[in-house]
Amino acid sequence: MLPTMLQRLYAASDLLDGFNPFDELGFTLTRDFEVFRQFVSDGGPVPSALETRLSQARHDATIADALKRFLKDVGRPLVGFMGGHAAKRNSPAFADIAKLAWSVAQDGYLIVTGGGPGVMEAAHVGVAFSKNGMDDLERALAKLAATPDYGDLDDLFENDGSLKKSKRKDVMAARDWLAAALDVRSAHSDLAVRCRAHDAVRDALRQILPEQSSRGSARQ
Repeated sequence: MLPTMLQRLYAASDLLDGFNPFDELGFTLTRDFEVFRQFVSDGGPVPSALETRLSQARHDATIADALKRFLKDVGRPLVGFMGGHAAKRNSPAFADIAKLAWSVAQDGYLIVTGGGPGVMEAAHVGVAFSKNGMDDLERALAKLAATPDYGDLDDLFENDGSLKKSKRKDVMAARDWLAAALDVRSAHSDLAVRCRAHDAVRDALRQILPEQSSRGSARQ
């Protein structure tokens, strides 16, 4: 069964709680990874136990209801960015999407994504810097480009739920990938306040989109 879930929309700080950039396996210490590990153990997108299915359904219904209330209170038009995970941070596509989201957010739209990396992370970067000038966004993109991807996070676990030794290098890459994003965000302390609504929508969508939950959770 999944670890205890919140009865409200998630913030990035909720999901990244426990992350340690100085631990080689720091990526696996997050709440997000704990949930993903349990999700896999419970059978992935087709849980093996009825109790688990009911628990997941109750959780998803709670998140969906909280998301509806949030969007009603925000009262802003939405623009969705959905795309593949393959776009690396150092690719022209990543930069183009970030700049597009930057421009759309400046026009007053609330950007929503499925919560994955690649194209969807690029959209979040653009929104995060939408109150800053383009120069700030380009500097952030340059910093992120130094850690372009997160390794191969498929097939991570042994049958007993432990991390495969062969995946240690990939998990270390994911730690560096996440640390780079947090470093960029912390370098602009005002971003944390600005990103709360954006994080809430992203993380809510991750919880209610089964396909994203099954593959995106460990990758974000």
